[in-house]
Amino acid sequence: MKPLLILPTPSLNAVDPLFQADSANHLTALLALYTSQGCSSCPPAERWLARLGAIGQEPACQRSMAR
Repeated sequence: MKPLLILPTPSLNAVDPLFQADSANHLTALLALYTSQGCSSCPPAERWLARLGAIGQEPACQRSMAR
């Protein structure tokens, strides 16, 4: 069996200024929540989204996506 040599290399994207950005003081998050009737994961996700409004982080736009 031949030995395998693995050398760690830094990611080039992490050090290249082309791939770096500065954030503004106020950040806006984008959240996409796709729901469907009968989905077992949808009601918990919708409750979590509703709680965001209770802590002052309500999304600016909320739409239902139907098939």
